[in-house]
Amino acid sequence: MKKLLFLFTLVVSLLLFVQCDKKSDSSSQTYTFSIDSYTNPTDPTLLHVTYEDGTQVTYSGTKDAAGNPVKIQNVTVKYPDMEGNFLISLDANSLPARQLTPNGTVFEYTWNNDTTLRLKAISPDGQVQVSIPINLKGAKSYPVYGDTGKPENIRKNIPGKFAYKEYHPGEMRPLKPVTDNAMIFHVRKCGVDVTNATVVLNVTPPLGVSAYPCANIGNGFYSTNIPKSGEPPANYEQTCDKVGTIAKDVCDTYNLISVLPANVSVQVCQLLSDKIAEAFPGNASGDKIKAMCGKAMGALDALCKFAEKNNIAELCKLANLLYTEPKGGYSFTVTVTVPGSAACTPGSQSFDPANPQTYMVDMGGTFDINNLYTDPADPGPKQGYSAYADVICPDPGGTSVTISVLGSDGYSNSYTNSFTSNGQIRLDVPGGAQSVRDVITVTSGTISKSISIVF
Repeated sequence: MKKLLFLFTLVVSLLLFVQCDKKSDSSSQTYTFSIDSYTNPTDPTLLHVTYEDGTQVTYSGTKDAAGNPVKIQNVTVKYPDMEGNFLISLDANSLPARQLTPNGTVFEYTWNNDTTLRLKAISPDGQVQVSIPINLKGAKSYPVYGDTGKPENIRKNIPGKFAYKEYHPGEMRPLKPVTDNAMIFHVRKCGVDVTNATVVLNVTPPLGVSAYPCANIGNGFYSTNIPKSGEPPANYEQTCDKVGTIAKDVCDTYNLISVLPANVSVQVCQLLSDKIAEAFPGNASGDKIKAMCGKAMGALDALCKFAEKNNIAELCKLANLLYTEPKGGYSFTVTVTVPGSAACTPGSQSFDPANPQTYMVDMGGTFDINNLYTDPADPGPKQGYSAYADVICPDPGGTSVTISVLGSDGYSNSYTNSFTSNGQIRLDVPGGAQSVRDVITVTSGTISKSISIVF
């Protein structure tokens, strides 16, 4: 069984109030294995590996003062036969937390503990959200509704509860520099901090690499280091070998769905496909998830290829040495992606790598519903839960928003509220019998976001 990687400042603020409302054929190429080692100690790019099949994997993260890799924070996977990248963000324990795919589908990994997690897939428009629980140490029986007829409705006489609250725009919070070469972005929409985005800094001309994934440092702030000039280069063999060591430690500790016997990608994607068909039959948004699933699961596997090499130390001696040194005359854009919503890329802005700043990124004023989730995420039989969704940029004159639930046992309930400012809508739902499936939907006008859970 292959092991799969679970790598998975306030300085003077500048305002980048740019609205975001306005919306190769390489099959015949031959590739060889190669390694690029980034030796500037202040460069967040650690290693770039190209494999024999053309797959490219870029590791980025933190280094110590000598330039030795300390932590892998993001991994980017590029397939030779597909436009765009698969960006995997890792949590504090070096486990995958989120994966952003080229078509905007997002896969989220929520860990209960070291052995159990929930894999959640969100379509680019948020109309389809499905998740599957995974147990790394034991078999997971998957109940499929329809085998024994309609399940009993044990909650038909139990009333649900409803609530809403308003968010009021807050002042920009001061933030101390993370490092003296940190570039920071404060992302907001209609005065509310955007705390659940994936943010990528795009630099022109490329500063070593053209894209720098940013770390989420809380309260709507996202940060990445920028290479500094004049730093003594790190020992490239040690840098390269250390990335392999970090990766191997994680790869040897965690295995993804180790109880599934055959092709992991096929197995996981089939489970997700089944759930989409059950909860959202005929919804084209589900096809977007299915189109990305195989490659996304394969990207997880690609992360461990380097760690699986038996002769990493010898391979590192052959690495290409790349020292990134800013020369001036750069511009940047940032791409901000919130799961279930269109990506936002404000206009280009010039900057000086020797003097990184904190920038405000305004995502515009278009009405949206986002961050739809349940708590708990994986309710057991008869266990009640609450469904939440954020309502952002409503019309000051009032925007009607409805949250509803429909269970496969026949249970249903709904609540409608008129929002005049940013807020959150909540629906408390009583627990259903084992195998009952609930679909929670939040709608307003033409916008509809849904999530499915199974007791």
